[in-house]
Amino acid sequence: MTPLTRGVWVDMLCFMWRSEDRGRLEMTYQQYARLLSCEQVEIKSAITELSVTKIADVTVCNDLVTMINRRMYREERERKLTRSRVAKYREMAEKRKSNAPVTLPSSSSSSIKNNTMSSVIEIIDFLNLKSGKNFSHKAKATISHISARLKEGKTIDDFKKVITIKCEKWMLDPKMCDFVRPETLFGSKFESYCNEYPPQRKASW
Repeated sequence: MTPLTRGVWVDMLCFMWRSEDRGRLEMTYQQYARLLSCEQVEIKSAITELSVTKIADVTVCNDLVTMINRRMYREERERKLTRSRVAKYREMAEKRKSNAPVTLPSSSSSSIKNNTMSSVIEIIDFLNLKSGKNFSHKAKATISHISARLKEGKTIDDFKKVITIKCEKWMLDPKMCDFVRPETLFGSKFESYCNEYPPQRKASW
């Protein structure tokens, strides 16, 4: 990295750590420039270099620029998931201590949770990471689309392939970036998306 980009990236990491959505920043070039006390031209140059060198995940939609530090973003999600599980375990333990009745899920919902939900969570987390969006893995329509494709024999790697290709093709297009969403990606055209080639990359050397 150039000295300018290195300095911008170090400052960004500090702000990412303090961000409500840790590991992720989303704002305009003008806001980045004001936050980091730089000129917009310098910020655009630094962000372009960070994107080309793959040091950060960068998506631009309309006037908004999303910057993601992959490791920080992933570890924060893992921490939140762990805290959620610990809270549930504690709640169950408290209910057992107080002899409160524990409601067990029905066999059908338990089967869906065991066989599908882990895949849904992994797929939607990957989509959010690549797109910089915040889709919920609890949405019924999302679960339905993913379940249908899994029943057809599609794998999690197939979903990740489609997500990667479509994010690279659509996220920089103001007219298409809104279509990076579960109902579009995982719907009836999923098979054709699976057979698309990724956009050709220019050599960075």
